[in-house]
Amino acid sequence: MGLPPWAPEGVAASSLDAADARSAAMLGRYAAAIAGHVDVLLDRTAAAGDPPGVAAAVRSMADGAHALTQATAALETGRPPPGLRHGVGNALNVIRGFADLLLETRGAGGGDAAELWLIDTLAPDLRAVTARVDNLIARIDAVLPEHAADHPDFDEVIVAGPARLAPPGRILVVDDNPTMGLLMERWLAREGHTAATAADAETAVALLHGREFDLVLLDLLMPKVSGYELLVRLKADDRCRDLPIIMISSLGDIDAIARCIEAGAEDFLQKPFNATLLKARIQAGLDRKRLHDRERRAVAALREERDTVARQRALLDTTLQAMGDGVTVVDADGVLQLWNPAAARIHGLPEDVLRHGVTVGELVLHAAARSAAPEAAVVAEIEHWLTSIRERRRETTDRPLLDGRIVQVTRAPMPDGGQVALWRDVTAEKRLQRATEEARRAAEEAARAKSEFLAVMSHEIRTPMNGVLGLLEVLGRTRLDAEQREAVALMSDSARTLLQLINDILDWSKIEAGKLDLERAPVDLAAVTTGAAALLTPQAGAKGVALLAEPDPALPALVEGDAVRLRQVLYNLVGNAVKFTEDGRVRVTAAAEPAGDGRAAVTLRIEDTGIGMPPEVLARLFQPFVQGDSSTTRRFGGSGLGLSICRRLVDLMGGTLTAESTPGRGSVFTVRLDLPVLAQERAAVVTPAAAPVAPAAPLPLRGRPVLVADDHPTNRFVIARQLRLLGYRADVVAGGREALAAWQAGDFALLITDCQMPDMDGYALARALRAAEAAAGAAPRPILALTAAAMPGDAERCREAGMDDYLTKPVDLARLDAALARWLGEAPRLTATAAAAPAMPAASDAVVDFAVLTSILGDDPALLTAMLHEFLAATRDALDLLRAALAQGDAKAVARAAHRLKGSARAAGAGPMARAAEALELAAERDDAARMTLALPPLLDAVAAVEALAAAR
Repeated sequence: MGLPPWAPEGVAASSLDAADARSAAMLGRYAAAIAGHVDVLLDRTAAAGDPPGVAAAVRSMADGAHALTQATAALETGRPPPGLRHGVGNALNVIRGFADLLLETRGAGGGDAAELWLIDTLAPDLRAVTARVDNLIARIDAVLPEHAADHPDFDEVIVAGPARLAPPGRILVVDDNPTMGLLMERWLAREGHTAATAADAETAVALLHGREFDLVLLDLLMPKVSGYELLVRLKADDRCRDLPIIMISSLGDIDAIARCIEAGAEDFLQKPFNATLLKARIQAGLDRKRLHDRERRAVAALREERDTVARQRALLDTTLQAMGDGVTVVDADGVLQLWNPAAARIHGLPEDVLRHGVTVGELVLHAAARSAAPEAAVVAEIEHWLTSIRERRRETTDRPLLDGRIVQVTRAPMPDGGQVALWRDVTAEKRLQRATEEARRAAEEAARAKSEFLAVMSHEIRTPMNGVLGLLEVLGRTRLDAEQREAVALMSDSARTLLQLINDILDWSKIEAGKLDLERAPVDLAAVTTGAAALLTPQAGAKGVALLAEPDPALPALVEGDAVRLRQVLYNLVGNAVKFTEDGRVRVTAAAEPAGDGRAAVTLRIEDTGIGMPPEVLARLFQPFVQGDSSTTRRFGGSGLGLSICRRLVDLMGGTLTAESTPGRGSVFTVRLDLPVLAQERAAVVTPAAAPVAPAAPLPLRGRPVLVADDHPTNRFVIARQLRLLGYRADVVAGGREALAAWQAGDFALLITDCQMPDMDGYALARALRAAEAAAGAAPRPILALTAAAMPGDAERCREAGMDDYLTKPVDLARLDAALARWLGEAPRLTATAAAAPAMPAASDAVVDFAVLTSILGDDPALLTAMLHEFLAATRDALDLLRAALAQGDAKAVARAAHRLKGSARAAGAGPMARAAEALELAAERDDAARMTLALPPLLDAVAAVEALAAAR
């Protein structure tokens, strides 16, 4: 009879020295009993239709029973093969293992209902099988006494328990016995592991190379390549070297176990083995694998971190070496930890002085030795450095070194109490800053000197020029013959040309200095367009050139901008067009389109049919002091500044000025502006049948008197005569306190008060009167503000103070009459009324607009002349106060004096003077000394012009 299936291949049969009939009989009885129960299990499983899971387990048990039968037969022959005991152990493991597996499946529940029912039916026979196996194990030494030494621990078998190994692992079972492999695979799966089996070494290696495993259960006795040989091979394989391997065998050869452990086996288990022991060994192996994996990952992470730190340190070293700024790092005790060569260079120290462990004090002493600094400075520097460390300062400061150089030091505390400092030598930068600052101050001083020089020269030139122009105008009205009249006309033209050159130079100087401010006030584009054309119509007519002004009827009624500067731009562009056009026409158009957000895109075009310009001239047209060519200057005159000024003014307005031209055909200049719209439609104007006529003589006096409070003599002169003309008695006082006393002592119908007065302003006066009325329980009497303040919010401020109405200077007779009639409950006294006049008079370039004076005082020439002289007398007094305030640098006093001059100038119709006074007032309110200096000469020029005009009357 050949070897049984469970016998290892390649092992020769030998006689069983101690075998006898008794051993064979005992083993046969056990084998027969176990086989009988297994046959019952096979029959019942077949009767149930061989459910796959149960059928596989029962067939495996039948294989084990068959192996026992073969072992009995081998004993009976008297020639048992080597490994008999190993074979019996495997057979018992298989039978008991699958029996326990089926019983455990029944106890756990779940799975297929038919299989569970069948297992429940088979349970008695399964328990009987396990009992027989246990009995055989208990008596194995009696059954096979001669082979007890082969397996001294043959008293434990696999006992599958409900507890699962946690966490699960990936386990490879390598066993040439397929039944044993299947048993182990299913048992491991029941324990929650992922298991695979291999019947030989090559299959095992292929699986290990292709998949990840956490543990290998390796049978020691295998055909061809033994378990030991495979173990050695795996431990030499880089991919498997660290994989835990537990050796399994029924043999208890100590030498074999030792060889396996020496070769790298993790553990050793003998068959049959106890389930608890198997679990513990597997768990230990998996734990060691996981620990090893964590250790390997930790080592890899540490190695990577070490490499990263090394790279960062190398990068830091390279950076520190390359930095131009010095870096020092000290600990909390002021001991140097880190530095770079730049730090040594900046501190003037050899690099060997900056070394690890040197203290801050030693560094400073080394530097002091090289600079011969005084002891006090050395001590102060050491104390400053140590204090900054102790107080954990975070700062950036400029500090002098002991050798006089300046360094910028940025200090930052570190978590351990130390300090990192960044040092930069800024000595050259500081020198450059000082030089730049000195140059800036010198430039500002030069600009200030230039501005003052221009202002003085402007005043010194324009004052006599105004006299010349005024006297020439007077002379032109006398009896002259043709030759004399021509000479006067030429002199007037030359004087105006010279004055325009001076104005251009002053404007350009202001623009270059950045001191030209634009106003933000209502602008009537149509009026500005037609006004600019109207001023130049006589010049155009004298040349036979048609000058057309065509504002679009759809223009917004009012936009926000600077009317004076816009008029200046148009006047210059239209003037040039007239100048360079010999025949044909000049056309001025104004149009606007909505630009969103309450704004309008305004386009102003000036087209002419003049001489035109070639491209090379057009390219440099807007450069200062540039004209077409020298012949243009000789032929037409001018400074070449006008267009440059226009371009800069339009730029300041946020717009563009462009030019197109064709030689011999003419030019087109286009101004584009984006301006806020204040009013879209024009208010309907009711034109009376007859214009308002001021009374030729004062009307009869009526009612109670009117009290007038104003600190300026001209204003008092004007309002008193206006009230007299309208038939009102007037008591006039020069300040708020006088008005308060007079109001309380007298019986006045109404108070007209200025808002800005030195002792008590109009606002305080109104509040005091309203408080007195409330305290006395008296009915309030009307209070009217008459002020030169016409900015947004001024009217509301007057009403908040308790005033009833708000009139702006200059106020004409019609508006004054209407206001008095409204508040006194009387009918207006003038013969006709017109639409309400605007709050501010239209800007006029006339030295004195006599139309304004006529609307205020009537058309009595003597009264107008008297008023003009009264105005000039008060103006001289105000100028004395203004000069004194400027000399003292008292901006508030300058603002008050300029405000008085502005109000009186408006009352007198002196528009240029009022605008100049307002510019000075704004500069004083901003406390801008330079602008006050620039604003004074135009005011003096305007006053001189009024004086020249008054002298000519």
